[in-house]
Amino acid sequence: MCVCYIKEKDSDRELYEIDGEINNNIFTDLFLKIVVIIKDIFNIITIKKIYNGYIFLIPYQIKNNKYYLRKNKKIIKKINNNIQKFKIDTIVLADDIKKKENFINLLINENFVSNKIKILNGKGIFPYLLLETVMYILKIQNKRSELEDIYILIDNNNELCLNYIYMFSKNFKMVNVVTSNINKYKKLEEKIFNEDETVITVTNNRKKSLKRAKIIINIDFEAEKLKKYNINRKAIIINVEKDIFNNSNIFDGININNLDINISQELKNFFDEYNLLNKTSLTILYESILNKKDSFENIKERIKKDEVSIIRLIGNNGTIDEKEYLRVI
Repeated sequence: MCVCYIKEKDSDRELYEIDGEINNNIFTDLFLKIVVIIKDIFNIITIKKIYNGYIFLIPYQIKNNKYYLRKNKKIIKKINNNIQKFKIDTIVLADDIKKKENFINLLINENFVSNKIKILNGKGIFPYLLLETVMYILKIQNKRSELEDIYILIDNNNELCLNYIYMFSKNFKMVNVVTSNINKYKKLEEKIFNEDETVITVTNNRKKSLKRAKIIINIDFEAEKLKKYNINRKAIIINVEKDIFNNSNIFDGININNLDINISQELKNFFDEYNLLNKTSLTILYESILNKKDSFENIKERIKKDEVSIIRLIGNNGTIDEKEYLRVI
C-alpha cells in the first residue's frame, strides 16, 4: 500500500522543504518568501516522504471562487500526475478539503479516484475491531458476552470472514450465522463443533432468524437484501463493509456505521511530526498505516501493541449517545 496524504499548507514553513532549524537573516527570509510566492503562483505541490507514502501539500488555502477554480484545476492535474508517478493506491484527505465540494468534485471528475485508488474513511479497521465494538456496547449495557447470542450476516467465505466466526464463537453463548451460502457455512459449523464442541447455527430463514436478534454484525448484506428479513425492531446492527441507513418507521434500533478510536502517544507524536494529527480522524490516520495484507492474528497483535481503543461509535446521525444502547435493551 502506498498512501498519499493531501492537505492545505498550515504555514509557509511547511513549503520550504528544509529539515531542521533555519538560520534567520534577511537573505534567507527573502529567499524563502520567494519560494512560497512561486509555489502559490505556479501551483507547485510540495511533496514530502512519510513512512509508507507521501504528503502532498497544496500551497494555498482552497476557496470557492472563479480565481481559485482555475488554480484548483491546475493543482488537481498535478496531484493526478504525481499519484501515477508514485504509484499511489490509497488517499487520505484532510477534513478541511472534504468540506470544499467544488474541489472534491473536480478531484473525482479528474478520474484518478478509480476502483484501484481508495479514499480512506476509517471503515477499513472495523473488521479488526468487531469484538471490541461489541464488548464496548455490552459494557455500557452491563451484560456479559458469554451469556449473549451474536448474529452474523455474511455471504462471503474468505479467510477474514471465517476468522470473525471463530473469534465470536470463543466469546459468546451462541453464534448465529445468517447466510445465503448455507452449504459452505454448514461445513464450518461441523468443523467448529468437532474441534471443541462449540455450537454455531447456520440459517437463512428470513422470517425467524433475526426476529429476536439483539446485536447483529452485518458483514456484507446490502440494504435491499437486509429489508427482506424480519429484524428485531430494537436490534443493534453493526455495518462492517458498507454504511446502511435504515429509515424504516418500523425499525427503532441502532445502526452503527463507523467508530472513533484512540491510539498510543507514540503514534500521535509520529503524525504530529508531519502536521497530520488534527487534519482528520485518528481512525483514518491509523487505517493509513495498517497493513491489511498481513494475517488477521498479526493485525490484531499490532492493534494491541498500538494501544488502540474505541472512544465512540458512529451511527446514522453521528456519534451515538450511550443512553441509546440502554434504550434498546
